[in-house]
Amino acid sequence: MAMMLRQKARVYAVLNDADQTETYYEKHIAMRDSITGINLESQLSEMRTKYDVDRHILEKTRNRNYAILAAALLAAALIALTVWILYSRRLTIKNRALVERIREQDKLHEQLQACSAARRRQGSGAGIARATPEATQQETENTLDCHGHSSRNDEPGTGDSSDARMEPGTGTLPASDELFDRIAQLVEQGRAFLDPTLNRNTLASLVGSNETYVRRSIQNNTGQTVNDYLNSLRLRYARELLANRKLTIEVVATEAGFGARNTFHNIFKKEYGLTPDEFRRFSS
Repeated sequence: MAMMLRQKARVYAVLNDADQTETYYEKHIAMRDSITGINLESQLSEMRTKYDVDRHILEKTRNRNYAILAAALLAAALIALTVWILYSRRLTIKNRALVERIREQDKLHEQLQACSAARRRQGSGAGIARATPEATQQETENTLDCHGHSSRNDEPGTGDSSDARMEPGTGTLPASDELFDRIAQLVEQGRAFLDPTLNRNTLASLVGSNETYVRRSIQNNTGQTVNDYLNSLRLRYARELLANRKLTIEVVATEAGFGARNTFHNIFKKEYGLTPDEFRRFSS
């Protein structure tokens, strides 16, 4: 139609009919503009449709990625939760076992202390044994040694471990044992270990001896250094304080003679394999 209108306009232009030429050219231009507008609208519609399709695909892809990410995070959270539960259970079992082992060690320590006291009492009566052998023989037969065996099978004159610890020919305990008795009375019974400044030097001054004798006496009777011996007493007392949940860890550390929470925490962890908080939680 547009081409026909243009052809008519040309024909009238050849015929020198200006009015008809102008009329058909105007119709041609209007038709051409209409065709151009329709083409542009079609292109815009096509582009709009393509844009909507691309946006839909993009949203679908994004939603799928979000779903995958959410599933991955959920799976990771479930795995982390499972690992945490398993770790917590294993940690609980381990800590309860450690607490039970600590209690067994306390019982063993009490038995060893009772055994040591019995041996010293037996050693202190060795001087009487030479004066009254019949009475001492009866007492020896009624005494069990630290290994749970009766000492009645010991032959007279051979001597047991307590006799071996006596000074030859004196019937008295060695000076090291007497020194340790003074140390134990001061530190354990008098609770001098609660003083955080107590060390080998001050301890030697308090018992009227020197540092070397104090160190050897504690080493021979406990197998520990002076600091380890004092810290073991502090730790035992600290565990008693931890039973009182109203006391904070800082207060327990101070009252037990450690002075600082960090020092108490590190020594407790190194000695028992769990922290003071864990011991308090799992010992109840």
